[in-house]
Amino acid sequence: MPGGVCLCQMCQLTSAAVTGRSISRKWYVPVMAGHTAARQWKPKHSVRTMTMALIRLFFSSAFYLFLTLGVGHAAPLKPEIADKTKTPYKYAGKLFLVGSDGKLTEQCSAQYAGANDVILTAAHCLIDDAGNPVAKGNLIFLHAYTASTPLEPSSASQVVKCVALPNDYSVLEPNHDFAFLKMEAPGNAGHFKLGSGLKENDVVTSIGYPKNFQNGRELMAVHGNRNAYSDVIIKNVQVFKGNPYGPVSSGGVWINRAAEIVGLNAKTIGKPGGSAADDNQVISPILGSKFKDLFDFANAGCSGANP
Repeated sequence: MPGGVCLCQMCQLTSAAVTGRSISRKWYVPVMAGHTAARQWKPKHSVRTMTMALIRLFFSSAFYLFLTLGVGHAAPLKPEIADKTKTPYKYAGKLFLVGSDGKLTEQCSAQYAGANDVILTAAHCLIDDAGNPVAKGNLIFLHAYTASTPLEPSSASQVVKCVALPNDYSVLEPNHDFAFLKMEAPGNAGHFKLGSGLKENDVVTSIGYPKNFQNGRELMAVHGNRNAYSDVIIKNVQVFKGNPYGPVSSGGVWINRAAEIVGLNAKTIGKPGGSAADDNQVISPILGSKFKDLFDFANAGCSGANP
């Protein structure tokens, strides 16, 4: 994917063309130049002149701080290991690809959602390097995965019956970067409730198996806020600033205080765990009617019209 890495790696959009914030740094130069000029004032200036200059200095300083801190700066938050024996974390697991040799390779995070036999993940997790959907027989879901989980299917609840991808999904846009898997049999852990819509500054928890924490062997949880996001390329999505998750966390959900799914890890902006202004930002589709329609399609065994 241009500007990022998908397919078991969360897409990292770092180019100035995507974020626009690197371009904005050019604006800092004249602002700082104003500060330099201010230091050259002499006491011979009138009180009025100096007062007006100080006012200009104050507002230029405030504008500078707005550009550097108020727009996009996201210090990394600290994830914690989630207790997979407790609600709601007990619904989560990891999605694996089955190779031609039968060996399993970690792909993405996933979880039971809406029903005990339906799995939710990111759509890009189900697209191969050639841009084709991954065959259902090459996917295995390991519920409550840990480092000691055997890397082989042991029950029908881990085997995929059908794959439901949104018809209008594009790897170039994360607006519909979600997908459902109908399993051959239900699990016994329960499932997340499906939510929808966007609430500004909503407190959420993002979960997943990021490779940059515990080497992807433990389910992690990080708490923060979600807000609307758009830039010159990406439109009508939501962002979780401070989220430091890296590869393999794709597909892990964002849940609100009611334990409803209101987003999922789709792509990253900047470097996970980095210190730059544009680092540590994860974006998600805004879940709406197409999300619910796709769930209904998957829950029906992928029969009928694919929304």
